[in-house]
Amino acid sequence: MRHASKVDLSHKEIVKGLRQIGRRVFDTSAHGEGFPDMVVALRNGRVALLFENKNESGGKVTKDECTFMMQIVDPVYRMVDSLEQINAILEAVEMQER
Repeated sequence: MRHASKVDLSHKEIVKGLRQIGRRVFDTSAHGEGFPDMVVALRNGRVALLFENKNESGGKVTKDECTFMMQIVDPVYRMVDSLEQINAILEAVEMQER
C-alpha cells in the first residue's frame, strides 16, 4: 500500500527557482517507492540528474530511498538541500561534458 509522500518545505521553492533560471525540472516527489524528488535535465538535453531534497535540519532517508540510492551510482543521484547546491552540481557536471 502506498503511503502519502512527504515533501520537504523548500521543495516547491527549489523547483520554482530552477525553472526561473531556465532549467527543465520534472517534479517526481509524488512518485514514491524511493524515487527521487526531482529529475533535472542538463542544458545539453542528453543527460538528467536525480535529486532527493532533504532539509538540513533532519530530513530522514526512508528505507525505499536508501534502496533506490544503492542501485544508482554517482554522479546521477544526489541528495541536496538547496537551489544553490543543485545549480552548483549541474554546472560542475556541464563543465565536464564540454
